[in-house]
Amino acid sequence: MATIRKLRSGRFNVQVRRAGRPPLSDTFDSKTEAKAWGAKIDVDIGEGKHYGFSRVSTLADTFVAVKTTIKTAADRKRQLCWWRERFGKKKLFHFAGDVVEEGGVLLGAKNIERNPDKPPRCRSPQTVRHYLMALSACMDHAKRKKRWIQKNPVADIDAPAVSP
Repeated sequence: MATIRKLRSGRFNVQVRRAGRPPLSDTFDSKTEAKAWGAKIDVDIGEGKHYGFSRVSTLADTFVAVKTTIKTAADRKRQLCWWRERFGKKKLFHFAGDVVEEGGVLLGAKNIERNPDKPPRCRSPQTVRHYLMALSACMDHAKRKKRWIQKNPVADIDAPAVSP
């Protein structure tokens, strides 16, 4: 429900609060505009069209709620820890395809050989694909179950080709 109050400046502040969602507010010059905005946001939230959580939730927040669906939980945990370390503080609102693309490039280019006597070794395209699939599962959870985002940013990324 929208709450409208008149400010000292003569402008009108609207605040929409719903249980389980962050409060949303804006300021308008007229009370009519304020009422219209409050009603629109209220309807959008009711229909599941408003994604205010993407502005306050981080990528790391999405990893907390996702349950393991692959055979080995250790693999999923390792993959998600990599994403969390690099991009965990980034807000979901700013987490777009270009960030996922950057992560995929980092995954494929990073030297994973720990022994300095051996030549550098990078992750295979299939491994990069697995990391992207783990992230995609989290983003699907944030989209479908939590309704924090409108679109899965991993869906636009071309995953590396699988070797025959």
